[in-house]
Amino acid sequence: MEKLRTRVWATTVACAADEHSPDRLERLINERLGLDDKDETGIWRRYLAGTAKAFLKRAVKPNSEGVKGAEKIYPNSSRWFYSPIWFLLEDREFLPSEILQCVKLLPQSMQDQLLL
Repeated sequence: MEKLRTRVWATTVACAADEHSPDRLERLINERLGLDDKDETGIWRRYLAGTAKAFLKRAVKPNSEGVKGAEKIYPNSSRWFYSPIWFLLEDREFLPSEILQCVKLLPQSMQDQLLL
């Protein structure tokens, strides 16, 4: 599920950049973030192939430097990544605090309806 989450987000970034070659996309992102060419790792190839995830620790809103960097260049691209649906798709019981965290990631109008 986590690799699918990353793949959907990476595909969104590729569409926003209008660049579907993983290597060229990585170069473009690095260039726009002011990073050196030697910082290329091939990670975008793995993201787009669904063989890598963009974070280390699972959470309602996981910390990801890659997502943060792409968001600076392509605003709102992180919405796909940070959607609470990914967390809630896990087949387990959730703590009330986890559900509340998910609700707080929704648009304000939805929060207002759910938190009456």
